[in-house]
Amino acid sequence: MFNARAARPLSFSTLGCPSLDWDSTLDLAQASGMAGIELRCLRGETLEPTNVADLLPRPPNARHDLTQRQLKVPMLGTSVKLLEATTADITALQTLGATADALDCPWLRVFDGGDASTPPSASHWAQVAAWMADWETQRNRAGIRTQLAVETHDALVHPLALQALRQQLPDLAVLWDLHHTWRAGVALPDTAALLGDAVCHVHLKDSINKPSPRKPFTYCLPGDGKFPWAEALTVLNQLGYRGALSLEWEQHWHPYLPPLAEALPRFRALCET
Repeated sequence: MFNARAARPLSFSTLGCPSLDWDSTLDLAQASGMAGIELRCLRGETLEPTNVADLLPRPPNARHDLTQRQLKVPMLGTSVKLLEATTADITALQTLGATADALDCPWLRVFDGGDASTPPSASHWAQVAAWMADWETQRNRAGIRTQLAVETHDALVHPLALQALRQQLPDLAVLWDLHHTWRAGVALPDTAALLGDAVCHVHLKDSINKPSPRKPFTYCLPGDGKFPWAEALTVLNQLGYRGALSLEWEQHWHPYLPPLAEALPRFRALCET
């Protein structure tokens, strides 16, 4: 169910409704006019290789549920950090990759890791490139279709780190969290120019300049904060991006946030303007 006015599918991360089970999450997505769900939490837990089989229905049933509700899973979020990835992470990603394949989900999200104040060194990027080559070998050997997408979360909000990523791993897809870029004081058009056609998915959210328990800012309902929604959507249009617009409503990490059901109409209205 693609949104004709937005010209892009709308989705949300299940970080926003962490206590819901699979069926209730799909019901919320359908009732809110969303095209998909980005899987990260279910029943109070983040999805991990050790619990994913317990939190999700059997693959045939899950696919049937999605088809019946005309929903997609555009992204499955993992806890792996690219700049700190190990051989054990490859094994974890194989398990989650098989899950993603079963749901016809094209992307596994990995975090970047690191720190925006200290761009990774050339030798560090060489290690990352070697790890990626190992992952691709193991992925192909296992017949996994889904691919990795790295999120601009920590180190990659820094333009120098992002530039190095694009040089070292030009084929790696990127999940662009525009809020992180904006909060770091980096111009959205400058980041878009560095990313080019690497963007496969985006996160959007809003905040105000008031410290919260875990952050130097406070998340708020879409449109109530300082995030430049109109500029963000214009930049994405200029980039030619036609993937999902995903609301990352982080209630799992920030329980002060109101229910996701209150945020979704605001999000949809902003994206359809």
